[in-house]
Amino acid sequence: MDGELYITFTMDCERIAEYSPTGGPESWAQSERAIRGFAEILLRHNLLATLFITPETAAQHEAMFLELEKQGFELGMHLHPQSFRDNTRDEHLGGYAYEDQVEILSQAQDDWPDAFGKRAASFRPGHFSANDSTFKALYDTGFRQGSVSPPERLIPHLRAVWLGADPDAHHAHPCFRLIPGDLDFLEVPMTIDPDRR
Repeated sequence: MDGELYITFTMDCERIAEYSPTGGPESWAQSERAIRGFAEILLRHNLLATLFITPETAAQHEAMFLELEKQGFELGMHLHPQSFRDNTRDEHLGGYAYEDQVEILSQAQDDWPDAFGKRAASFRPGHFSANDSTFKALYDTGFRQGSVSPPERLIPHLRAVWLGADPDAHHAHPCFRLIPGDLDFLEVPMTIDPDRR
């Protein structure tokens, strides 16, 4: 096979467990050590990553993330609705209708500039939870790319059903999450090994 191979490194940067029903690091100090350690390993090899960060983690580690952004890391948003703001939501993102997703994502986008001074362009949902409204909701709230899908994942209770999803990078479909479309949202699925899934 001729051509270049492109690799994307990512990390989900979660809220700490004390404030997160979905789990997370034991402390903010542990969180910072893990993120810095991951970044240092990549930088040693002249590699970069997209850091998918919850809004609360963005606020907690603002200076560190801005420092990493200056070194070339991309700062994207990560979100578990039930671990967001006051933890009053009880459903994964894919369990909400379009209107509710837009409300949640808009609130998260409103919180994002408090840490970084601009809205997020990249997104990854907690547990890769999504439904057929998610890509349109993401687009309509200002996101333009993400890593929303892990092809072949089948975890209905997390609202993460991706059987048959396109495994290659593609523009999302506004109404059907499993196929490419013409929405100006670039989806970069998580890589899977179909022989080991």
